[in-house]
Order: sequence, then C-alpha cells, then structure tokens
Amino acid sequence: MLEALTLASLILLVWASDLCPPACQCLHNLTSITCQEKGLDLIPELPQDAEKLYISYNKIQEIPRRGLEKLRLDSNQISDLPEGVFDSLSSLNELQLSYNCILELHPALFTKLKSLQNLYLEHNALSHLPKGLFHRMNDLREAFVTEQQPE
Repeated sequence: MLEALTLASLILLVWASDLCPPACQCLHNLTSITCQEKGLDLIPELPQDAEKLYISYNKIQEIPRRGLEKLRLDSNQISDLPEGVFDSLSSLNELQLSYNCILELHPALFTKLKSLQNLYLEHNALSHLPKGLFHRMNDLREAFVTEQQPE
C-alpha cells in the first residue's frame, strides 16, 4: 500500500510540472502559454515544453530564464535589463518589450540571441541605442524602436 501511494505521489509530481499555470491559458499541447492582463508580479512556473509566452499587460519586472521561441513582455514594468539576462534564451526568434520603462540597453544585451528575427522596443524611455547593439544578430529582420519618451 505504501509503495502504491509513493508511486502515485511521484506520478502526480511529474504531471503537476506540466500543468498550465492557474492564471494562464495553454494551447498547442502546453507549448503556447497566454497570461495576459492577469495582474501578475512574477512569471508563473511554466510547463517544460513551453515555447511561446504571452504575458503582456501585467506588472512583471523580470525576464524568464528558460528557453522560449517567442516572448511577449510588452506593457509591463520592466526598467532594467542587465547584461546576460537573455543568454539562456538562444532559441528566441521574437522578443516584445514595448511599453515598459526601459532606460538603457547594454551593447552586448542581445548578442546571444542568434535566432532573433523581430525585436520590439517601442514606447520605452531610451535616449539612445548603444553602438554594437545589433552586432552578430544576422537573422534580425525587424527592430522597432520608435516613440521613445526619455525621462
């Protein structure tokens, strides 16, 4: 009986790690996660197979540290993007950071994002773009940086 309960507990733990976060909607076998307009302060625990995260219109101030292909963090409260914050997101092909409070960008901020094709930085507080910001971004097709409102 004890072995059966232990096995059942282990199965439940493994299964729970692949559940959709309570405040979110999950599509396409838990690969696409939508948590928009939920008042979230933190990024919830994501299923292992998550590839796309739509977490716009929240109060997020951090960047997830796991591999994703598409990340929408627009309309949050992100102000600081420390060097290396995107290093674990090498599969990312779309990054949406518009409508935040980003003041500056480190010149090497995006260098590990070799697959990035679309970058959205509109409506932040950037006063300039550092030299070399797009260096080594051979797949970059579009970078939107208009409508900046420096403080």
